[in-house]
Amino acid sequence: MGRPCGLLFRGLADAALRVFAMSGQVLYFRLGAEIVRRKMGWTEIGESETAQISRVIADNLDATWRRRARARRPAHEKGRPGGSGLKYS
Repeated sequence: MGRPCGLLFRGLADAALRVFAMSGQVLYFRLGAEIVRRKMGWTEIGESETAQISRVIADNLDATWRRRARARRPAHEKGRPGGSGLKYS
């Protein structure tokens, strides 16, 4: 195994892995453009297709941020909108 890249705290390592994962999504569309185009049945990756790809990547990033925000909420707030979905009487 390689040496740690200087990220001593788990939070920093998690953040770095999230950046790598999101970058990987963008990179895949860049390097695998021909495969994506063929599998999607597109004749090209123009403005419309780029907008669709951007929307999906942005949605993934947004979902990650929302999930992280929910995980950091205090337990007594988990049932509120955006929480765990539990409802109080």
